[in-house]
Amino acid sequence: MGGSKQPKWPGQHPARGGAGPKVFLREFYYRRPLNLLEARHIAIELMTKHGIYPEWDFKYDRSKIRHGQARDTIVHGKPVKQITASRYITELSSEEGFRDTILHEIAHVLVGLHHMHDKVWLKKAKAIGSSGKEFTEEELGHIASLAKYHWVCEDGYHPIRYSNKVLTPGTFVCRDHPSAQIHMVEVALAVA
Repeated sequence: MGGSKQPKWPGQHPARGGAGPKVFLREFYYRRPLNLLEARHIAIELMTKHGIYPEWDFKYDRSKIRHGQARDTIVHGKPVKQITASRYITELSSEEGFRDTILHEIAHVLVGLHHMHDKVWLKKAKAIGSSGKEFTEEELGHIASLAKYHWVCEDGYHPIRYSNKVLTPGTFVCRDHPSAQIHMVEVALAVA
C-alpha cells in the first residue's frame, strides 16, 4: 500500500514535466462541450433573469442547420411559446457560445419576433449581453460540419447557406454579390 499514488489527472504531474492539476482543471471546465442538462439549466436561468420564463418554455430540437429558434405558434389549438436549441449543436458548443445563442433568442422574444435581425433587435441583443450576430464563428463551424449541402457564391467558396435538403437556388442571394449565381455543393459526410 506504500509508494506514490498516480495523479487523477492523466499525465499531468508537474514532477514528470506536466502542467499540474490547475491547468488541467481550467482547460476541462472552460473548454469542454456542454451536456444537455447543464445547457438546459443555463437557458432557464437566462430566461428567468429576463422575465420570459415560465410563459416561454425551453426545449431541444433536432436541427442541424441552426442553433436556436424562438417560436410563437399554435399547435393542436393551444398556444406554444418556446425557445428551442439544437441538441446536436449544443453538445458541440462551449458554454459561452450557448449563452450567446440563448441571449440572441431572448432578444427576439423581448422585442417581438417580427423584428427579425433589424436595428431594434440588435440594440436589445447587445443590451442584454448577446454578441448581436446571427451566427457565431463556433456555430458556423458546427453547422457546416453537420449540413449535407453547402450553397456557395460563384466567386468560389463563399458560403451562403447550409441545408440538409435540396433547395431552389432562387430563394436566396449572396449579400456581397447580389447578382451572382448560387451553386449547391454536396458534402461527403464521414459516417461515424
